[in-house]
Amino acid sequence: MTVAAAVSPTSIVAERPTANAVSAGVDARLADHRHVWRRKPLLRDIYREFFAAVRARLAELDGPIVEIGGGPGCFKEYQQGLDRTRPILSFDVTPCPWLDFAADACDLPLKRASVGSLVMIDVLHHLAYPQRFFESAVRVLKPGGRMVMIEPYVSPASWPVYKFIHPEPVDGRVRPLEMPADQPVNDPARAWDSNSAIPTVLFWRDKWRFEARFPDLRIVERRRMSFLLYPLSGGFGFPSLIPSWAVAAVERVESWLAPFGRWLAFRCLVTVEKR
Repeated sequence: MTVAAAVSPTSIVAERPTANAVSAGVDARLADHRHVWRRKPLLRDIYREFFAAVRARLAELDGPIVEIGGGPGCFKEYQQGLDRTRPILSFDVTPCPWLDFAADACDLPLKRASVGSLVMIDVLHHLAYPQRFFESAVRVLKPGGRMVMIEPYVSPASWPVYKFIHPEPVDGRVRPLEMPADQPVNDPARAWDSNSAIPTVLFWRDKWRFEARFPDLRIVERRRMSFLLYPLSGGFGFPSLIPSWAVAAVERVESWLAPFGRWLAFRCLVTVEKR
């Protein structure tokens, strides 16, 4: 196998500071997620399925993969374990020893048309300025470059879980594309502030607004997923509710439920391409 030369952040990172690149208190949470990742094999298995789906949808272009909100560093480790020929950089809003640099996703400090793919795992619903993020993404992606995202999906089944059990709030009344681009939808001073409804709003309820607002972007795919196994795993914040011997049976049931994703899904996969 050919091993690509390591890509340096300086090769694509613009020489300008990024505002709000560091937020106090985030390091401990990222370190905790890294610890949970190592001690929960079911969670690793679920996210590796997510990672495989993301990897299959990356643009086949020259230029590095850049993971936004790399957090505990799991996707980068997964990608490098399978393919050392494609350079990948991973960053978050706060410095971590396993990440390449720190930056604000709403003001990507990357050179114009320098990136082949942007990867986001549970990031979009945390961003304070989603319009600014997509404007920035259009600038840094190569033509034909892609953003591939795994995000919460708010369905009739998942809404009560997100509303009453999950620690992140959910408010479907938000209208990110009808607000001024510099008006935040989440608290910009709190990196973990969020609204789990934002991806569902942007790519389902307000899809036509998104396409009108960002004509340089094309929604390639919207896929609802994760009906039982993910919520039963407990995610990063709760104990697993399913024993390992029952996983295969739950996976079979989940495959039967795929046609009912609109009503049952907890997660979604979205691929957006720069025209």
